[in-house]
Amino acid sequence: MKCTITSLVLLFLAMMTGWSQSTPIVSTTTDSTSQGQQQDEYGIFDTFSGNPGKAALYSLIFPGAGQFYNKRYWKVPLALAAEGAAIYFLRENINEFKKWDGEWKFQLSEGTFNPAVTTVYNPNAIKKLRDNARQQKDYSWVTLIGVHLIITAEAFIDRHLIEFDVSEDLSMDVIPARNAIGAGVVFTF
Repeated sequence: MKCTITSLVLLFLAMMTGWSQSTPIVSTTTDSTSQGQQQDEYGIFDTFSGNPGKAALYSLIFPGAGQFYNKRYWKVPLALAAEGAAIYFLRENINEFKKWDGEWKFQLSEGTFNPAVTTVYNPNAIKKLRDNARQQKDYSWVTLIGVHLIITAEAFIDRHLIEFDVSEDLSMDVIPARNAIGAGVVFTF
């Protein structure tokens, strides 16, 4: 019985994938915007076509440019401040790592401490500080990349929402179904 159910499920799944593999419908009409342009058959660059794609691309190139493109001028300083803060903390953590890395290497090679950095000769303790500074530096890189991607996603989504219809004439009606028993739902825009 278990084998029969499994084989029926596999047969059903195979039939579903067979139905989904239909040939794409190719339009023979062309408009003035598509003449002379090569189409991307896989859709990899479809994200960057049109207004939302331009906003995302501009924001990837320069932080806040996507918000400027969307005419959300009040968001540009926020985007620049977020990127600036992430860059500031990254720079501070890189300098901190360089300081403790230099002190650790100095203590290992010279056998004494550098009075400009610390007053303690303990290479193991300095190595722990160095490792902590390296971890903070790595987290700062991840934060910078994350902030940049969030700003880009915000510009992309905001551009989509600019084109979203939020008119007052949205309604829903329940009507009797034709040629069947039951009811249907109609959305009117």
